[in-house]
Amino acid sequence: MPDHDHQAFITDHPRAVTSEEMTRVSPREDRWGHVVLDGDFADPDVIFAEGFYWLITSTFHYSPGMAILRSDDLRSWQYAGHCVDDITAFGQAYAGETMSRGSGGMFAGSIREHDGKYFVYFTTFEEGLFVVTAPHPAGPWTRPALIWDEPFWDDPCPIWSEDGEGWLVLSRPGYPTDGGWKTYVMPLSWDGLEVQPDRLRILDDTWSSEGNKAYNFDGRYYVLHNEVRSPGNRVAVIMRAPTMDGPWEKRDLLVSDATDRHREPNQGSLLQSVEGDWVFVTHHGRMGYPEGRPVSVLPVSWEDGWPIASLPPRAPSAGSSTSTILGVNDAFVSRALGPQWEWVYQPAPGSWEATTTGLRLAAMPPRTAGDPRSVRNLLTQRMLAGPGQVTLHIDTGDAAPGTIVNLGNLGSPYSAIQVRRSADGYGIQIIYGEAELRAEEGPIVSGAASLWLRVSYDLRSFASFSYSVDGERFLPLGSSHRTGMLGYRGNRISVSVWVNDREQDLPEVCGWVTLRQFTYARSQWNDDHSTAGGTRNEHPGFRDGVPSWTHEIWHQD
Repeated sequence: MPDHDHQAFITDHPRAVTSEEMTRVSPREDRWGHVVLDGDFADPDVIFAEGFYWLITSTFHYSPGMAILRSDDLRSWQYAGHCVDDITAFGQAYAGETMSRGSGGMFAGSIREHDGKYFVYFTTFEEGLFVVTAPHPAGPWTRPALIWDEPFWDDPCPIWSEDGEGWLVLSRPGYPTDGGWKTYVMPLSWDGLEVQPDRLRILDDTWSSEGNKAYNFDGRYYVLHNEVRSPGNRVAVIMRAPTMDGPWEKRDLLVSDATDRHREPNQGSLLQSVEGDWVFVTHHGRMGYPEGRPVSVLPVSWEDGWPIASLPPRAPSAGSSTSTILGVNDAFVSRALGPQWEWVYQPAPGSWEATTTGLRLAAMPPRTAGDPRSVRNLLTQRMLAGPGQVTLHIDTGDAAPGTIVNLGNLGSPYSAIQVRRSADGYGIQIIYGEAELRAEEGPIVSGAASLWLRVSYDLRSFASFSYSVDGERFLPLGSSHRTGMLGYRGNRISVSVWVNDREQDLPEVCGWVTLRQFTYARSQWNDDHSTAGGTRNEHPGFRDGVPSWTHEIWHQD
């Protein structure tokens, strides 16, 4: 491995990038151009520090907030933690008892090292601009500090100069009446904790500019962001200037000729790998596919001081198994919640307990009667693209009659396999739907406090359901159901434990259900793009056994 200054792209004093690097021909494209995170890991920002790459990704109103992942090669990633342990730090609107910030919360942050500390800047759309700091990218992170209480800003990124000046680049989407959806910059203090909104000015007056990242390479300042072009595609652009005061020039970093706007690369990070290659770590698209916005690493070359991202000459591997690398499985033997899990809002106090023998979830009436999507301790993790099989082992020995357990898909539409405890045993059924939920009734199972629930995903990410009383023989139930994004968020695997209080007043906690084990097995793809042990399935979202978006973005010979 060649010598390389690992701090060059994360410090406030980056090393000078040589003219040779700035004019180099394209890097080794066989190394890059692959999907590395094939789930909803939107708005990635990446740095190299402490011997690893660190990526942050949006979590919206899920808690803990702003997920952190770690990699030693930009290809294989694992969950490493979160920047905010409890999102009620932004207010009680983010509590499970309130649930009034759907699609709000934390998104499109930036992570940087400066003056011996690590900083993550982000906004919540309703509350304002926040920063957290830590001595290490893995934490521990400070409680969020509100440094500007102006709402409706997003995508902030800091940068500091060698002479002590600092700036924050950010955008204000969708507000043409007060200056528009453009990219702005304002002064930022050396300690990173104060901004000067009275000196706010426009950096790029192109309508729809956002996704900002700021850098200092070879004595020049660069701002990476994206904008919407006619007929609606979002394009990654790069600006440069000798100082943050300008004059600024702008060019396209990457223009995809993809006809599928939900799979075009457009927002992410520009950095140099430890191998010496320059890359663009980007998410793809906006919304429209069940798994959300996946992340790939694209090769970048330099020409006359301008970075140029390119699409590789052949389609990437479309179904690589990342579940083992990510660490999504859980035996629930820790007294802490695993970093692969996030709650929908901050769970109600006393509604869960992590023990060395399982994760205990309290059965509670949901906020909206009869709706498992409004459970106040709703547990989730990201669904990944393509074929896979989720299995959850539960123990209902401490559950009262009337307790319900759902394992399913938190998206649009919703679907789940549901177990309801009664005096006669356990009624099992499928529930599904959008605003109103319907049921496909199944059998009543007696004498089994321990159950295994399973969701299986096919090539189309359609979900089918089965159950077992011994963990060996699984019995199918009901029909398969489509999964889909919910707003700007990919479909989530969800676990809800609740009681239906439509007809009676119930206590706050009606017993407990223990989660014993969670596994997410993903099918491997063969060279002909069939699944191992399976057959080739075609449908409108696939062509020649490969997801259609790979054809749209990566053109094959």
